[in-house]
Amino acid sequence: MLAISPYLLVSACAATLVLAPTAWSQAPDVNLLKNSGAEEISRADASQPASWTAAKAPADGLTMRVDDTVFRAGRRSLFVGSTHVYPEARFNNWAQRVEGWRAGETYVLAAWVKTDRAESASICVQAWDEGAKNMVAFVASEPLGGTREWQRLATGPLTIPANARAVVVRAGLTGRGRVWFDELSLRPEDAPRMPKPPEERGANLVANPGFEDADSTRTDEPSNWTRAMVAAPGLLMRRVSEGARSGKAAVMIINPRPSPDAVTNNWAQSVPYDLAGRVVRVSGWVKSENAESAYLCVQGWTDLVNLSSFGSTETIKGTQDWKRVQSKPVRLAPSVTVVTVRAALTGTGEAWFDDVALELADDEPLE
Repeated sequence: MLAISPYLLVSACAATLVLAPTAWSQAPDVNLLKNSGAEEISRADASQPASWTAAKAPADGLTMRVDDTVFRAGRRSLFVGSTHVYPEARFNNWAQRVEGWRAGETYVLAAWVKTDRAESASICVQAWDEGAKNMVAFVASEPLGGTREWQRLATGPLTIPANARAVVVRAGLTGRGRVWFDELSLRPEDAPRMPKPPEERGANLVANPGFEDADSTRTDEPSNWTRAMVAAPGLLMRRVSEGARSGKAAVMIINPRPSPDAVTNNWAQSVPYDLAGRVVRVSGWVKSENAESAYLCVQGWTDLVNLSSFGSTETIKGTQDWKRVQSKPVRLAPSVTVVTVRAALTGTGEAWFDDVALELADDEPLE
C-alpha cells in the first residue's frame, strides 16, 4: 500500500500541463474524491477531515485543519496556514489516495481556492508505480499567490499510464501565508488532441513572447506564462513595465538567497502544438545583474515525468546588458507529449527576459 509521504517538495522545474490524446469511459460528472468539500470530520480528531491526510513538515506556526468559518459551499473547507520559514521549500498539503481510477483514462483535478498573503498555493495529481518507487505521471495547477477571493483552480488533463499502481491528489501551500480549499474534484476528461504547428518559416510557437499581455487579474503577471519556483525569502518574480528590451514589458527573477542545492526558478509555458519528432530551436533576450546562471531552455516531456529531449541556450553569468541567446537545433523525441519553454535563473542574482521564441528548425543540421 502506498504511504503518503510527510511532505512533497514540488520541483521548480516541474511543468504544469499534460496534454495527451486518449479517451474516457466513465461519466464526466463522476467525482473520484471522497469528502471533497471537507464536510465530514475525523472520528479521532474533530479538527481533521475524514479521508484526507495532512502531509506536512511539522513546525511552529504551521496549522492544518478543517475551517468552519471560511468556506465556499457547505459548512467547511480545508485550511493550511503557515508563518514558519523553512530552510528549504516545503509543500504542506492535504493528500488523498484515489480509488476507482483506470489506467489509460484521463483526469482533471479542480478545486475552489481562497488565499491570504500566500506565497504559493497549488493542487496536483501524482501516479506511482508498484511500491511507490517511482512517480510515473504528474500534473499540477498553476501556483496561486497573494490575497485572492474564491476562484477555481485546475490542472491540465493527466492520462494514467499502464504501469501506475496508485494515484494521489494533493492540495497545499508552499512557503508562508494562508489558503483554503473547497469543492475539490477529480473527474474523467476528454483530452484534447494538440494541433500541428504552423509551418511558416520563422513562426514563433510561443504565446505572448514579449510579455506584453498581462494576466486579467494582475498586471505583474504575464498571460500564458506560469511561475515555476521554490518559494524563499526575498524571491521576486514578476512582469515589469520598465526596462524592457522592446515593447512595454519584460519578466524578471530576483533571488538574493543562496541555497545548498542548485535551485532553478523560472517562467514556464507549455507550447500547445504537437511537436513530437520535430526539430526546434529556442531563443530570446536576457539581461543580468550578479547572476549565477540565466538562460532559456526547451524541454520535451513524456507524461511530465520522463524528460526525453532538452535544449538550452548559453548561460549568462555576472552582469550583462541585453544579449540575444539561441540554442542549437534539438530534435524532440517521437514520444514527446508536452513541450515546455522556460526562462530560468539558477542560483542567486537578477535576470530579465524578453522576446522569447521557439521556432521549427527541421531544415537545419543537427550537431
